Amino acid sequence: TSLILSIITVLLSSMFSGETITLTCEVQGGETTEWTYEWRRAGSFIYMTREKKLTFNVSESNSGDYRCLMKMYYKHTLINVLNVLCCVLVAVLTIDPNWLTFYDGERVTFTCDMNEGNNTDWEYEIRRNGEQFIQSYPHKSYTLQPIQTDQSGEYQCCGVRKSSSDTKCSGTVSLTVTVQPKAKLTAGPTTIPVGGSVTLSCSVEPSAGWKYRWYKKTKNTHEVQLTDEENRDIDVTQGGIYRCMGMRGNTNFYIDYSLHFLSNNVVVTRRPNWPQMFSGETITLTCEVQRGETTEWTCEWRRSGTTVKLGNDKDLNVTVSESSSGEYSCQCRLRDDWYSVTKWSEKIPVSGESGFFVPPQHR
Repeated sequence: TSLILSIITVLLSSMFSGETITLTCEVQGGETTEWTYEWRRAGSFIYMTREKKLTFNVSESNSGDYRCLMKMYYKHTLINVLNVLCCVLVAVLTIDPNWLTFYDGERVTFTCDMNEGNNTDWEYEIRRNGEQFIQSYPHKSYTLQPIQTDQSGEYQCCGVRKSSSDTKCSGTVSLTVTVQPKAKLTAGPTTIPVGGSVTLSCSVEPSAGWKYRWYKKTKNTHEVQLTDEENRDIDVTQGGIYRCMGMRGNTNFYIDYSLHFLSNNVVVTRRPNWPQMFSGETITLTCEVQRGETTEWTCEWRRSGTTVKLGNDKDLNVTVSESSSGEYSCQCRLRDDWYSVTKWSEKIPVSGESGFFVPPQHR
């Protein structure tokens, strides 16, 4: 009698993990005989039944050499080996960069790994939402640039074997494409005290994958990069126009931010230090920048809102008269940094009729 171990349902060469396979023990010329079947895998007993078929789902754990032992009364016959191998792996789609959200204008590379044969054995295509998106191409990687907002969807790749036209597809990967974001630059206080600092923070939401660069420009300088570091936060001690750049992949986003340098206080001192002066007398007012005494400043004096002096001299000589009457105040800027400016001082009144009166808080 001829004994045959056969496979019903699928071919081994096209099996995937999880698919169902049926092995059948057949005896040509012994179909009417009542047999008992003992199934073995890699020499170990796995199952005994009166059914000649063994059905199971293919996986790596149940791969191996299968044999069936057919028994009848005191006779038994061992069928030749049939090798069941798992598994022909499904295609795998990977994207680079490995982000789920892309912005209009960015670049994405799709790579389709067939996990079988050589890369040149296949022709590839990319599908979006179940429809062909990129037609047949010869390499397993394909770069899409720029990606656009109307290209969101479920992506998968498929390979067609050149020798047989068999097709194998990957699972789907969901990609979302949105409009370009805006970088956001924030500071704690928007003024910097002399001798102090302010922390600037740059962010692009969502924040995954971002690196940052910082630039500064003043009135007298061109824009320069502050540091080679790619930190989200920096500490600054001078005023100016600050710009942060968010970088992700091949995409850059900019945002400008103006930050002024302000001292804590400016105090006006006077010489002579008399409580009251009269018309015709002269007094010298000095604009003193607290904690900035050793710094070179350009100072502006105003009388009742009108500029009366602007220069590198912090002193203002006032001859008390009707024409010089008004409220005096001063403000100073660093000579080499136009954006580094102090607060305005308190106003000091001068009257040509009643003389110069120094309020008690300024004595």
